[in-house]
Amino acid sequence: MSATRVARTVHELPQGLPPQRRVLRSGDFTRIERQGTRTAGALLVLLARMRRDGRPGRVGFTVSKKVGNAVVRNRVRRRLREIVRRHKEWLDARDLIVIVKPEAASADAAALAAQLASLVERIARQGSRSVKHEPTTT
Repeated sequence: MSATRVARTVHELPQGLPPQRRVLRSGDFTRIERQGTRTAGALLVLLARMRRDGRPGRVGFTVSKKVGNAVVRNRVRRRLREIVRRHKEWLDARDLIVIVKPEAASADAAALAAQLASLVERIARQGSRSVKHEPTTT
């Protein structure tokens, strides 16, 4: 197989999260933070807001300089992005923001994945309890 063929095959594979699945604008981050549900663990804080417009959910990451230098911050962000890419069902009809705590800098990918899965499950339980039902009129 030629090098050109290998390179083309690699680029054809769907990798990463497309821009439509990421929270990119600061106004969107602010809206999710104000209107969303919040839950926290030892390594991460998760904010979630249900989408009512029928569009697919999105994810955004906040990794401050308290986590470490640029190399460390980018490593943590890449790990989290890959975890979410493998579990796109977490984004069904909801926007998520993952805020990374400084303790996450020394955590491995398995610990981050376990923590994020736990927080998503907790948010899902909170969401099902906090649904307000309209009173029925008879």
